[in-house]
Amino acid sequence: METYQGESLRGFSFGGNLRASVEIGDLFCELTSNAPIFAFQNEPVSVSDVIASEIMDFLAQDAVKLAGHEDELYAQLSKYEPYQLFLSCLVSLQKRVEIIPIAQRREGYHKLVSNLNRAIKIVHDADGWDGNSPRLEDLLSGKTV
Repeated sequence: METYQGESLRGFSFGGNLRASVEIGDLFCELTSNAPIFAFQNEPVSVSDVIASEIMDFLAQDAVKLAGHEDELYAQLSKYEPYQLFLSCLVSLQKRVEIIPIAQRREGYHKLVSNLNRAIKIVHDADGWDGNSPRLEDLLSGKTV
């Protein structure tokens, strides 16, 4: 979102409900979701930025595989609840980092793994998630395991 004064707010969401209202000439927007909403910071090393960037990369790779690219991707994603998509992305990212050869693991890899493990621990502590969820690829292909 960007204001007429050039201020911007960037974020990433798995979906939810967006409520917009105008009060005394000002536009107010409220996004609610049962999945995390990642606010991008000015520092690309924040937890939100690291996780959201990896998820967006992952989604972009999946979009390329679909005939209608982004349109088909969003149509597929809209079939699922935001929280289910979030959990599926965590599982997919976890599987993705596990197969990176040790020789190719750089600083970014360790930052991602650390933030990913932190996110998984938060979800586990908050709602007892056991780490089991279909991978995002399985949801998009219709193969929910």
